[in-house]
Amino acid sequence: LQELDGYVWMKDNLPLNTKVFSYGPHTNVVIGFDKFACVWCEEFRTFKEGILEKDIITVHDWLKENGYEYLAFGGMEFNYLSRDYGPERTQELLNTRLSEIVALPDKFEVVHQNEDFVLFKVK
Repeated sequence: LQELDGYVWMKDNLPLNTKVFSYGPHTNVVIGFDKFACVWCEEFRTFKEGILEKDIITVHDWLKENGYEYLAFGGMEFNYLSRDYGPERTQELLNTRLSEIVALPDKFEVVHQNEDFVLFKVK
């Protein structure tokens, strides 16, 4: 429920079609809440492959180059990524990526957070 509240906050507080990149392999929720992600673009699909293995500077640079304004993490990302990496490895890698993001306030800023969702502004 907290994750849903996060997406509702995003819908209510970001302009229509704002470019939002969700960290997991599926982006349906972003689109379902009236935001934009180029899911049909080859470079988008290719970049999403192995996303947990990419360091956060690489992710940031790609987001900037492709005009993404926000980066979203929620419980669904954990669930989908666990299918490929297993729950323990997924949790370890997500914690690492979130720690990397928090350590880079010049590149990311938390704009909304609750127990199951965090939305970062890409600087």
